[in-house]
Amino acid sequence: TSCPYCNYDFKEIDNFFKKIDHEKFLEEEKYAGFIKRLVAGMIDIDIILLITYFILILINNFILKIDSKNFFITVPIFVLIYIFLCSIMERTPWHASLGKYIVGIEVADEYENPITFGTALLRNTVKFLNLLTLGIGFLICVSPPKKQTLSDKITKTYVLNKVSFNEEKKHDYSSMFKRLIAFIIDI
Repeated sequence: TSCPYCNYDFKEIDNFFKKIDHEKFLEEEKYAGFIKRLVAGMIDIDIILLITYFILILINNFILKIDSKNFFITVPIFVLIYIFLCSIMERTPWHASLGKYIVGIEVADEYENPITFGTALLRNTVKFLNLLTLGIGFLICVSPPKKQTLSDKITKTYVLNKVSFNEEKKHDYSSMFKRLIAFIIDI
């Protein structure tokens, strides 16, 4: 690509603009979108419902018979397990709950560092405020540029797509662990 009149080579300018477009694309793809976050949330809810179910069986068999009069304990148990399990998982080297880990996203602070346990605890507690907004607090993550939900904005956190710099990897097969979790969820 050169000028037909002066033979100026435009490759350098062309490469400059390709680099800018590529950097803009990478910046837009850095933050996890609504669909990935929704799938991760559904996986987390399924797993925590399963854990809650087994805890309720233990409570029913050994502590208190659960009937229609005291069924109200189910929701607080689910909420507490959800908040604490997700908060603990976001402090592991995965930087994500199990659902987020499976879909390939992680939680970070405003400087893209792992979040503290206190921030994770606040973030997962504030997620339940999104229910008071009838889900609008979740839906605001569809808008660019940083795709944050209400709980992310309050705690100044971001959900990022995991980036792999391994260019030698030709095939991206799922690990045995991910396949086992997918199989359990399908069942």
